[in-house]
Amino acid sequence: MTNMEINPTNKIDRYYKYIGPFIIFLGIIRLITFYNYFGIAIIDYLNFSEIITSFLDIIVFIVLYFVYIYIQNYLTSNKSELDIIINKRQKIIEEKKLWKVILLYLNYLKKILILELIIIISFGILHFFFKEIANLVVAVVSIFLITSTIFLIISVEIERKHYHLNSTEIRKQFISIALISLYLILFIMGYSFYQAYSVKNMKSTCGVTIMFDNNEIFVSDSTNYYIGKTQNYIFIHHQEKNTTDVFPMTRIKQMIFPHKERNEFMINWK
Repeated sequence: MTNMEINPTNKIDRYYKYIGPFIIFLGIIRLITFYNYFGIAIIDYLNFSEIITSFLDIIVFIVLYFVYIYIQNYLTSNKSELDIIINKRQKIIEEKKLWKVILLYLNYLKKILILELIIIISFGILHFFFKEIANLVVAVVSIFLITSTIFLIISVEIERKHYHLNSTEIRKQFISIALISLYLILFIMGYSFYQAYSVKNMKSTCGVTIMFDNNEIFVSDSTNYYIGKTQNYIFIHHQEKNTTDVFPMTRIKQMIFPHKERNEFMINWK
C-alpha cells in the first residue's frame, strides 16, 4: 500500500483543492437565487471576480456563527456533560431496533428541542406585541432551527449506517463533506431568497436615490425600486409591470443610500 492509501490525513487533503471552486459555486447559487426572484438572468451581467466577492459577507456570517457556537459550548459544557452527550449519541449509533432508536433520539435531543420551542414561541410572542418583527423573520428563525435539528439527526443516522455497514474512512469523510456542502447550499439559497423577498415585499431599498448622467433622479418607492447592482450594471424593478430596467454603471453619476433606523433594520434586514 502507498502512504495515500493508509494515511487518513491524505484522504482529507484530497478535498482541499475543491474549496475554492465550491466557494465560487456558492457565490453563483446566491446570485442566481436572488436575481431569479425578479426574472433576471444575472450570469449575463457578471464578471468572474464578483462571484467570489458576493459571497464574502456570508463567509463572515458563517464564521461568526460557528465561533459563537464553539464559545457557547465551551462555556456551558463540562467534561461530564460532554461524556453524557457522547454516550447518548453512541447508544443511538449502536442500536438496531427502530422504536428504541426513536426513544434514544428523544432523550438525545430533549434539551435542544425544548430550547428551540422556547425560541420559536418567544419570537411569536414578540411578533404579536411588536409588529415590526415581520412574519418572515419568525418563519426564517423557525425554519433555521428545525432544519439544523434535522441535519443533526441526519448526521447521526449516517454515522449509524457507517457503524453497521463497516464503511471505510474515506467513504465516511466523503459523505460528511457532502452533507456539510448540502447544508451550506440550502442555507445560501434560503438566505438569498430572504434577501429578495425583503427587497420586493418589505421594501428594504425604499428611499435609495440614483442620479443618472443626464441629472435625472430616481428614488425607490413601493412599486419602482432599486434591486441591486453588479460591477457594470444596476437594476431597477417596476412591480406593477413586473419588468426590470438594466442600466450600465457608466450612466450612474451618484447613489444615495438612506440610513435605516434600528426598528426598520429588524424588518428590512438585507
